[in-house]
Amino acid sequence: MIIPFEACNNNSKSIEYRNDSIWTGLHAPFLPLMVDYQDSIYHVLTRENELYIFPYLWGMKYRNKIYEAIKHPIKVDSSQWKYIVSKENRFIIKQPEIDSIYNGNIDNILSLLGTIEEGIYNFNDEERNYLIYLLFQHQIYLNTNCETGMYVIESKP
Repeated sequence: MIIPFEACNNNSKSIEYRNDSIWTGLHAPFLPLMVDYQDSIYHVLTRENELYIFPYLWGMKYRNKIYEAIKHPIKVDSSQWKYIVSKENRFIIKQPEIDSIYNGNIDNILSLLGTIEEGIYNFNDEERNYLIYLLFQHQIYLNTNCETGMYVIESKP
């Protein structure tokens, strides 16, 4: 099984390159976006390697450019919308319990990543999506380790 190993192994690039560059490989960091579909705004969770479905973002190779570009909703057509809704647990919904922990302090959220019991995090998919969204607001990119499933910070300011 060489493919999973290759997906995890990115040692051909320097750490500095990896921290600032968009990943197009199999195992890419999460990327929360705002999309505008039929005059409604939705917060959705994608991964960097799915940017190809958004022509507006084609050609962007660095995270600082993406971060600036997605501060505003991206208009999507029906085919892009179909792709988004075809994936499970894509939508980001405000989570009051996470907000009460967050309380404006990103360190409170970072501590949740260490809260694991028997290999399982103590939050559901909707809470995870919102957690990733909040981290991203502070330019902290989260990924999953493809061998352990644990969340790892790919880069932060």
